[in-house]
Amino acid sequence: MIETKTINRPAGVISYRKVAEVNKKEPLLIFIHGAGGDSLIYQSQLKFFNKKYNAIAIDLPAHGASELSQLPTLQDYIETINQVIIKEQVDTIILIGHSMGGGICLEFYKQYKEKITGLIFLSSYAYSEKHIADDLISKMDADYDSFCEYIINAFYSIQINQQVKSFLKTTLKRTNKESYKNDLLISKTYDFRDLLPQIDIPVLCIANKNDTLIPIERTEFIFNETLHSHMVSFELDGHMPHIEEDDKCNEAIEDFITSIVLANNSL
Repeated sequence: MIETKTINRPAGVISYRKVAEVNKKEPLLIFIHGAGGDSLIYQSQLKFFNKKYNAIAIDLPAHGASELSQLPTLQDYIETINQVIIKEQVDTIILIGHSMGGGICLEFYKQYKEKITGLIFLSSYAYSEKHIADDLISKMDADYDSFCEYIINAFYSIQINQQVKSFLKTTLKRTNKESYKNDLLISKTYDFRDLLPQIDIPVLCIANKNDTLIPIERTEFIFNETLHSHMVSFELDGHMPHIEEDDKCNEAIEDFITSIVLANNSL
């Protein structure tokens, strides 16, 4: 069973989706969506890990069902994750971020490294190539409906069926234009290149080999610059490996988690 939980705060409600809780000694997986997304992009992962591990997918402020009285900052995203962790009271935490969400995970690790046991990056990047965000913002300002169509086509391989594309387009439009644009502006500030060699916990990187939005080389950079990392890639051209290759992606994540659990149990 997947339930929606909330945290009330003066600035607005934090909403997140959570699977049926298992033993609190098991790892807590926290899934962080990317620009313009929300927790629904992790539907497959929540179903897969239900009753296996504690798993949560957060709606970041001003996304999905989460509220904020103004446009969020990167620090708002960090404190949102921290408030969820405090509420859930679990010791072993693995952060999983897609695309821009990977940078949010890196910033969280930078500020709260003692709370994190593992990091997983899905088609993510460690530093901004500002022209990419500028190009997307330009398309967005010209025509938001056309921009949403462009994003769907850039995010997903041509093999994905139209029913899924329709669902994803609806999901995308739940985030308003200003919030999406704000995400892209936040992403332009990313530069975690100096942080990567300092990461001393296990890291898993997953990407599609022919991703045209965030080329696999950007995710491989994280893999190459971190000490305890593993890389998994799929023969696809979309930007959403956890949706397009959800079974294989989920298995890779589960194998990674199992290795962390075994390592912790041996201590």
